[in-house]
Amino acid sequence: MKNYSILPQEEKDALVAKARDKGFQTETDYGNCIQSCLIGLREAFPDIGITEDMIRGSFGLAGGCGCSLLGTCGALSGAAVAFATGMVAEMIVNGELK
Repeated sequence: MKNYSILPQEEKDALVAKARDKGFQTETDYGNCIQSCLIGLREAFPDIGITEDMIRGSFGLAGGCGCSLLGTCGALSGAAVAFATGMVAEMIVNGELK
């Protein structure tokens, strides 16, 4: 997995903008916060391990879980899923996890 922390600030900002813009457009077009978040992050950071199956499987967490509009927004849940996926991928690459 690419070490994004060593990139110049301009490149980091561009990646964040890419994720934000793709996520916003996906939310605008399809209205699913968790899938929009994951799609945006996958677009900007393709090597963190977000798969099509993860995106499909996350549907039920939209809108606070089951589109109930109660609880944690799916975008926050999506960010947590992406963060955990990236951390696990990095741990595997570093031999810390098998």
